[in-house]
Amino acid sequence: MPATTEPPAERERLYDHVKLRAWREEAGLRRTQVAADLAITEQWLADLETATNPKRQPSLDLLARLARYYGRGLAELLTEAAA
Repeated sequence: MPATTEPPAERERLYDHVKLRAWREEAGLRRTQVAADLAITEQWLADLETATNPKRQPSLDLLARLARYYGRGLAELLTEAAA
């Protein structure tokens, strides 16, 4: 049994969902605008930003698109679990 109390879903998350939401808010953008610009659903973006569904993981391609959209690098968004 692992020595951590962190839920398994959080240990397995490939990206920092808190950072993803912060980037959008810092840019002053609404989810509807980002979702439309990236051709994804607003619900999918909300799921990504809130990590409410740990079974739904985005592709690295989508994470890279999101990072580029906000003028950031993919490495800034990835967590240690992605390595």
